[in-house]
Amino acid sequence: MAPSVNTPTHPPGQVRVGDLVDRDGRPFRVTRFHWSHGQARASGFVVLDLVDISSGVRTSEKLRLEEQVELAEVENKDMQVLYLDESGNVHVMDSATFEQAVLPPELFGEGRRWLGTPELAVAVSYFQGAPVAARVPTKVSVRVLDAPLAGSKEDGSTPSRHVRVEGDIAVMAPAFVTTGDTIVVNTETAAYMAKAAS
Repeated sequence: MAPSVNTPTHPPGQVRVGDLVDRDGRPFRVTRFHWSHGQARASGFVVLDLVDISSGVRTSEKLRLEEQVELAEVENKDMQVLYLDESGNVHVMDSATFEQAVLPPELFGEGRRWLGTPELAVAVSYFQGAPVAARVPTKVSVRVLDAPLAGSKEDGSTPSRHVRVEGDIAVMAPAFVTTGDTIVVNTETAAYMAKAAS
């Protein structure tokens, strides 16, 4: 996918964690999104927790559902993680131009724990030529490194337990998942989704 410049607006209910919103010409990253239900006949609100990309200052904003949120004008690039160096910096390559860049892991937010996933494709957002945010895919395929035997449940339901996957991440998975399997995991919740096609 070619780099694109986007300046859309969205209702606050469609804004997600990791999005960049424009506040007086400055980009703020959404770090948390939650609903605040109205009372009586009043409609609800959306509360966005934000962090100023340039200063790191955190703030929160309460928005009515009918308001519009302006996303920051950013250039999005599809990139692939090459490796993490000894300092934890993330070396990536532009999938279209093959140019390489070095990104701080903080740009990935909570998603940085998945950076050890092999051949990981990521989306990097640039604001005025500088990388300001990066996002891992919602779903990744990872190999199970350790899957302890699951105990039986008296109610007859299929037992689940934590397995350890690449990146040394614990994922709750069904009993039939074994060491060496490749599974699809939701990166936002670290939840098992399916066995990867062989």
